[in-house]
Amino acid sequence: MVNSCRDQISKFRFLGFILLILVFTSTSCTTSKTASNNNGECNSSERVEIKRHISNQVEAITRLDWEKAYSFAAQSFQDGITLAQFARIIQTQYQVIIINEDYSFNTCSKADDQYTQEVYFDTNDGRYLLSYRLSKVNGKLGVVGAEIIPVIAT
Repeated sequence: MVNSCRDQISKFRFLGFILLILVFTSTSCTTSKTASNNNGECNSSERVEIKRHISNQVEAITRLDWEKAYSFAAQSFQDGITLAQFARIIQTQYQVIIINEDYSFNTCSKADDQYTQEVYFDTNDGRYLLSYRLSKVNGKLGVVGAEIIPVIAT
């Protein structure tokens, strides 16, 4: 039984590591286009679309509707992570999304068809900042990954 638990923990660590690799490789594989008005801050319509997309995923996660939440992930993410793996990753590494009492959107930036959206999550345990990475492929927005950023109290 102990070895079984250790094996499961090792699998979760491995999956987390794979997820990090996917996130870093997907964000480092941007094309070398010259800077244009496709880079910088998100415009108002992009902000609305991204806010709606992330909100829909967060609401599905708080209801533990894994299939619906997974549908908001980018195809590139789904190609490397199964639905069951996704659910385990959220349950073990992103519980803040499940237990949130409220969330609010902060800055949004873009580089070509890659977006970064900061979202604050408030829980009984405190405030957390998640930096979401999204991509847009063939007009379809998808969450590529999210990173928990430490919030420094002022």
